[in-house]
Amino acid sequence: RGVTTWYSQGNEIVGNTVSIDSPRADRSRYAGIYAALNFGLTNISGNEIVGLKVNRTTSAGYAAGILFNASLDTVIVSNNMIHIDNFENVGAATENSVYGIAFDNAAGNSYNSVYHNTVRIGTSDETGTHAAFGSHLKTSTAQFWDVKNNIFQVDQDASNANVINWPIDSNANLDADFNNYIATGTSTNVGLYNATSAMSLEDWQTASEVDENTTDVTVEFASATDLSLTGASVGDENLAGTPLELVTTDIFGTTRSLTAPYKGAFEGDVALTGPPAPSVGEFSLIAPDNFASINLTGDSTTVVEFTWEVAESEGDVTYMILLDSLNGDFSKPLFSTESDSNGIKTSSSPTFADLDETLDDLGYAQGASAELKWTVVATVGDSSRFANAPNTITISRLLGVGTEEEIEKPLAFSLSQNYPNPFNPTSNIRFTLPQANNVRLDVYNINGQLVQTLVNSRMSAGEHTVQFDAGTLASGVYIYRIISGNFVQSKKMTLIK
Repeated sequence: RGVTTWYSQGNEIVGNTVSIDSPRADRSRYAGIYAALNFGLTNISGNEIVGLKVNRTTSAGYAAGILFNASLDTVIVSNNMIHIDNFENVGAATENSVYGIAFDNAAGNSYNSVYHNTVRIGTSDETGTHAAFGSHLKTSTAQFWDVKNNIFQVDQDASNANVINWPIDSNANLDADFNNYIATGTSTNVGLYNATSAMSLEDWQTASEVDENTTDVTVEFASATDLSLTGASVGDENLAGTPLELVTTDIFGTTRSLTAPYKGAFEGDVALTGPPAPSVGEFSLIAPDNFASINLTGDSTTVVEFTWEVAESEGDVTYMILLDSLNGDFSKPLFSTESDSNGIKTSSSPTFADLDETLDDLGYAQGASAELKWTVVATVGDSSRFANAPNTITISRLLGVGTEEEIEKPLAFSLSQNYPNPFNPTSNIRFTLPQANNVRLDVYNINGQLVQTLVNSRMSAGEHTVQFDAGTLASGVYIYRIISGNFVQSKKMTLIK
């Protein structure tokens, strides 16, 4: 390996040129840069990986330009150029694999920002997997991979050659978008998702449900060994990425555009305009009607359907339903929750029991009525819009909704949606621990940059609530993530000022 870290803190691997030319025999893995059990902030930026080889004598091996084992905390991989031509094994084993950026361990808890890298995996005589990014044989990962503004190209013409290799049956830990994927071989796949080979970008988007704004245009490089853009690629609007606060220059120190930076490690000298930011169209509430009344009595499983119109947008819209007092303005709603299907559907379907519990939490006694108003906020990226007008609703706790004695359930790890949400400027984050454990609760901006650590200590079993104060932060979408033992979970929240 060219560079190796092992259980080390605060790594800066910047500005190196690495080529693996004379590998030792039968190593477990080969890499230009190898990071294992790195913690704190790990920054791998501005490097050039120009050649990889393995030396496996009896069984197949693998190599990667940048390879991660069980990484921890925060990792930035940006502005690297990786070009691997004629990957080979100097030993006798066959079916060896090669990757540009990869991981080979399902453990760890890091947030990995993979931004503005250019990777080209050329052809070789080896018959193993050839991929620009992804997992080597692992079908799960506890690390989160934020993959944006990259140019990934694979030239190997084989059915197991994939621009993205993701043999995992979930995209929960993959947020990929605004990339450019190039599969040049007739048999080369844009991606492998779980066990599904995706020949085209559209196939990949359908299977993975990521990369909505990613492109697949051919790119002109200066040469096979210089992955700077040239020719028609300089000025190509298809190569306009999204602005990322973490990356302000390219691999050569050239300042990045603040509005439409080039994808990949190289910033062209012809300014791009980029796509317009998605907006959220007007929409109205449908049901319950204005001044509706709901009496919570009888069957606790009775469902109340809250519905509204679709908010038209070119981006993916998510919805939050909000309840507030008649005099409230929804800046600090009494209650908020995602719509059905994790915020995707234009409906919310609480049961009588859910509503009864909500009123109980708000301090309404049995027999009391709550006169409230409800609305919905639709969000795309940093853009949000409320429904045209809220509806008033009266909910009465008449005779209760359940007669069976409640059975105490054992506690389980959980991370709840913050409330209120959207919020300004404070919101509460609630989580549950089944036993005493070390807890870390962090907040990141949408670019994966850590903005605040809310908890980093040992906590007792039970339910806990932590307040997040975003008074000094700009409006937008933020991600909060909890780590406690093997439990890792993230959720999004929206700050509107």
